[in-house]
Amino acid sequence: MFTKCGVVLKQGKFCKIDHGRTTTYNGMYFDSISPRISAYEIHEWIHEQLHISEPSLTMIQIDGIKRHVFLKFVDDIYIQNILQSTNGSAEDRHVIGEISIVRLEVAGMGMRRIRIANLLPEVTERSTRAALASYGETVSIQDYILPKAYRYKVANEVKVIVMKLAKHIPSQMNIAGHRSLPSYEDQPVTCQGCGDSGHINQA
Repeated sequence: MFTKCGVVLKQGKFCKIDHGRTTTYNGMYFDSISPRISAYEIHEWIHEQLHISEPSLTMIQIDGIKRHVFLKFVDDIYIQNILQSTNGSAEDRHVIGEISIVRLEVAGMGMRRIRIANLLPEVTERSTRAALASYGETVSIQDYILPKAYRYKVANEVKVIVMKLAKHIPSQMNIAGHRSLPSYEDQPVTCQGCGDSGHINQA
């Protein structure tokens, strides 16, 4: 069953539908204690409850592991219309008669704690900030400190970065000539080949 089913409503971004949780992004989330909902039922729910026309929607991404659903639109106006018409929530009526409240919020934006792996020690903070500038405002950059259980407190090529995101960061990027791997909560899956969302590299 979907603990979180997100639909992100933003041009070139994702919409997330959340159940019973307030976040800084647009999304749909289905209640973790509600009956399991299939991909077909998600499509039908989007059509019946959000009244989204097919030409306005470019992608539906269902993350079964994280229990999120992401929607990608051709224009911001569709996001604003949905948020205004639903006031940020809608009902999901199950076949057994149970009703769940589904929250709709803009997905992934706002303050985020980002973990970047494969960030070599020689990469300067200035280079890191420059590489991330197009994705939002970098607030702080710190070394990732291993827990006390680890014997050796040595460099691990991992940084923890606090950012105010303006758009999603791909799951891999080039920072000062090095392939680095950013990750954070509610980050959409991106292709390792081209960096775009909606598919993954099958090679």
